[in-house]
Amino acid sequence: MDKTRKILIITLLCVNVVLIGVLVSTSMPEAQAQQGTPFPKTNYVAVTTKVNKDLDALCVIDLATQQMAVWKWNSGRKKLEPLSKRTLPSDFSITR
Repeated sequence: MDKTRKILIITLLCVNVVLIGVLVSTSMPEAQAQQGTPFPKTNYVAVTTKVNKDLDALCVIDLATQQMAVWKWNSGRKKLEPLSKRTLPSDFSITR
């Protein structure tokens, strides 16, 4: 290939990349601001904790039902596994 042809191909490739970038940036919807909580229909709290020296866990508390589930990470299977489930009012002797 001669030098002029290489320059033409590189120029056309660059123009295509720019046009694709403009197309993608103009076709994306704008972010909408939300009022209030980001998840209005959920009522959960998630907290990480250390159960013992070798075990980290994720505690998820459902504030509506006042139940807590504890999950541990199984590194062999690479997934969360349930460790325990508790009902908080009965644990703290709270009567409603």
